[in-house]
Amino acid sequence: MIKRILVVLGGSRFMDSLIQTSLFMAERHGATLTGCAVVDEDLIDPGEAVPVGGGGAGKEAREQRLGIARTGALEATHRFEEACQAKGIAHTTEVIEGNSIEVLREAWRFQDIGLIGVREIFNYGAVEHDPDVVVRLINHGVRPLIAIDSRGTRLERVQIAFNGSPESCKALRQWAMIHATPEVSVRVVTCGDECSEADLEAAGAYVRDHGVSKVECVRLEGSPGATLLAEGEAWGADLIVAGSTGRNWLSRMVIGDTARELVENTNIALFMLH
Repeated sequence: MIKRILVVLGGSRFMDSLIQTSLFMAERHGATLTGCAVVDEDLIDPGEAVPVGGGGAGKEAREQRLGIARTGALEATHRFEEACQAKGIAHTTEVIEGNSIEVLREAWRFQDIGLIGVREIFNYGAVEHDPDVVVRLINHGVRPLIAIDSRGTRLERVQIAFNGSPESCKALRQWAMIHATPEVSVRVVTCGDECSEADLEAAGAYVRDHGVSKVECVRLEGSPGATLLAEGEAWGADLIVAGSTGRNWLSRMVIGDTARELVENTNIALFMLH
């Protein structure tokens, strides 16, 4: 059950599809949306070297970038508010100044799920941002989240990456419990010999038991990351569900290789659970 959705208003090229997806999910679940925009001075002024005598100019440029970011954050929240009002969706908004990771960790505490642009956030035209920000959020325990691509989606064709690990099982269970509806089509996909046939079929049966009638299980060959993306594109997936960590104790502390490849290269929305 989803009743609270955090929408990360980043001002990036993903924002239009992000807003549209949040409205669709809010209508579908009867949920309240919280739009959050962050002005992060560390992203705007990452401590670059300033030439001798250039301190004044550097400070002026920094203040100018801050002003652009603050204006962009306000514009992003206004766009979000107008879209929610047009649909009659319950919502709140806030603009916060501070470290983006810390702000989002705090904001996520009492939310059921979060929506975020897949490779950049809080880009209000002031600076080119680190595309690794979603990976860092996952590593800091912000979950579950859906990373939205630029195409927008109604999340009705879902590909679930499954390798039999506890993390992939957890991601499958979490999605099934909060997203399953009869009209969704699901493919549970594994690569090579990552899991047994019995485990793959059990994963499909779990999804069916949560109200999804259109479920198929598929075993593919090839590198998991590239194969999952290629298969998702070929099938026309709206969403890829994946656990974000690997199998051994060390990789479980950080995002796994397959999950990182998905985040860095996907053109499909991702549901990630850490």
